[in-house]
Amino acid sequence: MDVSVILVNYFTSSLCRDALASIREKSKGVSYEVIIVDNSNDSEEFARLSVVAKEFGALAIDPKDNLGFGKANNLGAEKATGKYLFLLNTDTYLINDAITALFDFLERTPDAGIAGANLYTKEGMPTHSFDKEELSVSSAKKGGSFWYLLKRALTKKRNDFNFGDDPIELDGCVVGAALMIRKSLFDELGGFDKEIFMYAEESLLCYRCIHERHMRIFNVPSSKIVHLEGQSFSADGASRRARYWARGNCRYFTFVFGEKEARRFIAVSKRSYGRKAFVCSLLFKKDQARYYRAFSKELGAFEASWSGSQVSLD
Repeated sequence: MDVSVILVNYFTSSLCRDALASIREKSKGVSYEVIIVDNSNDSEEFARLSVVAKEFGALAIDPKDNLGFGKANNLGAEKATGKYLFLLNTDTYLINDAITALFDFLERTPDAGIAGANLYTKEGMPTHSFDKEELSVSSAKKGGSFWYLLKRALTKKRNDFNFGDDPIELDGCVVGAALMIRKSLFDELGGFDKEIFMYAEESLLCYRCIHERHMRIFNVPSSKIVHLEGQSFSADGASRRARYWARGNCRYFTFVFGEKEARRFIAVSKRSYGRKAFVCSLLFKKDQARYYRAFSKELGAFEASWSGSQVSLD
């Protein structure tokens, strides 16, 4: 088996069907299996997902708990038989034979451990596909400065998408929504960090790939996938998302740089999201401004209640 495609479902069985249909339609150059881990912890949702899985010959797994993104993928990887694991979000669909493009690249690049796709919105516009630099307080400051945010909003230019034809080597990470990794490497690293429920797990996995296993990471632009995430800015869910985001990123920073840098990162990020809210207000993007304002406020509350890795998410 060439590739094991792993999807994690959380009340997205209808979206999952679209993702699987695109895999069946577009994937012509590789042998593959599909494994779906259901984080919904809901018997009715798992029943719906099982129907979808059966239609496409996929294996559906019910852990009867919400494991979070990383641990659910770890569970799927335990069942995988492919040479490569392709971690794919349920809110995606393939534009072309994206899986084969990543597979072929890794096959001909033996010192590459991880490869990711170019991601697009449903309107076909470029969206966040990778972080070129290693995640650090310095990179967070740079990406969260007022003038950087304003320039990006006005010019629509971005440095997290590959506009060229050639693969780009990354010092940071590829987005976990469409990440292919050698299964042997995933197993050597012990999979995703089990302490991260969601957010920054791919940053830590890619960091360990580079610094512990000395393997390279690439974006492969010939692999093209639509990613639907992030096109809705509802302030209602911003607070809980911010708590998960803070917890995951603090785990990354504590692992890589130590607790002091983790604290600095939260402080920097709180101000950055406040600036994002201000820039969105200037551009009359009211929903986004409310979302970022709520995100920044929650990061401030997280910072105030800091107790290292024991901060509660309840």
